[in-house]
Amino acid sequence: MKKLYFILLAILLAGNSSAEWFPQNSGTTNTLRSVYFTDVNTGYAVGDSGTILKTINGGINWIPQNSGTSKTLRSVHFPFDSLGFCVGDSGTILKTINGGIYWEPSTNGSIKNLSSVFFTNYYNIIDGFAVGDSGTILKTTDGGTTWETQSSGTSIPLYCVYFPDVFPEPNYLGFIVGGTGHISYGYWSIILTTYGGNTWDIWKMEFSYNTRPFRSVYFMDADTGYIVGGSWGALILKTTDGGYNWVNQFAPNSAWLSSVQFIDSETGYAVGDGIYKTTNGGTDWLEQDSQLGGGYSVHFPVSDTGYIVGVNGKILKTTNGGSYVGVNDHPQTANTLNIYPNPASDKITIEIPEISHQSYLSIYNLSGQELFEQNISQAKTVIDISTLPAGIIFIKVLGDKTVQTGKIIKQ
Repeated sequence: MKKLYFILLAILLAGNSSAEWFPQNSGTTNTLRSVYFTDVNTGYAVGDSGTILKTINGGINWIPQNSGTSKTLRSVHFPFDSLGFCVGDSGTILKTINGGIYWEPSTNGSIKNLSSVFFTNYYNIIDGFAVGDSGTILKTTDGGTTWETQSSGTSIPLYCVYFPDVFPEPNYLGFIVGGTGHISYGYWSIILTTYGGNTWDIWKMEFSYNTRPFRSVYFMDADTGYIVGGSWGALILKTTDGGYNWVNQFAPNSAWLSSVQFIDSETGYAVGDGIYKTTNGGTDWLEQDSQLGGGYSVHFPVSDTGYIVGVNGKILKTTNGGSYVGVNDHPQTANTLNIYPNPASDKITIEIPEISHQSYLSIYNLSGQELFEQNISQAKTVIDISTLPAGIIFIKVLGDKTVQTGKIIKQ
């Protein structure tokens, strides 16, 4: 029944031929890594080689700005129309007080690569946070003039910091997510949380058995939030109790996801090696026809208008929610792998319709914990699952250009 519902929903949405993502002329081939709009017309995109672009006409024209640096810029945020910040490699922090006419460097004492910047705005009290490599957390309480290092309690790379705009100062809740697959650290995914931003606690690390890094976190309100991430397979987590518990959602057939935003309680977007949209609070994610090639950031300044930036200077815009590819082109929950026997208790055979010379097989439980991983190169592979716990398990095979999935019951 759920599969039938998914197919009908995809066909219905694919029929909306007027909804599209349109490419815009960025004027650069540098990869763009973050986009932020202060209103429907005024926005900024930042990326490699110190690239900063600004538009004042909804993306019709993008004007390069002088950043004064050649470092990669990875995140941009504006707490006010004229006051903005971007951060990047080697501890780079840039600040503008005049809407990007001039960007000045901020001294922070850190030489670690910074991945994300976010400023709270509660009753005009401007606290800012920047996070990055080696567990780096920086905080400013004077509008970015000075930055102080905070203790994260970890050396794991941190990729995104976010504060839901729901709490009055000083009892506001913030989240930082990160992770690594580097052999020096092992495989970890991490969530840090804070009240007031003065201290940070490692709140959740049970997603730590060979899982994938968390790349982006977004909260709709005080209770409902989402995390996306992955490398060698996308992941999506959802909480409905303010982050105390996170439930793994069946992620789309994507190799990785890097950014997530919801525009209402049911409608959200995730981008990575494609563009994916949900209209039922994350239960199902449908791919949108984008030809993006790789996206790093999505931002909707209003509910019907959104922007995505990515590799080779690509900027995409929608004014009506994007378009879905046909369900037969990119099925997102179809079991494309032939797996038998099912149920099974000892060994299973996995037949892979499309196999590339470098494919990666992984097995997950219902909580999203990776139980098994292996490089494969044959169209038919036998896997011993006798030591895996009983229950429903998901199998995912990631190739050069494909992601194939299946599930069985482990007895």
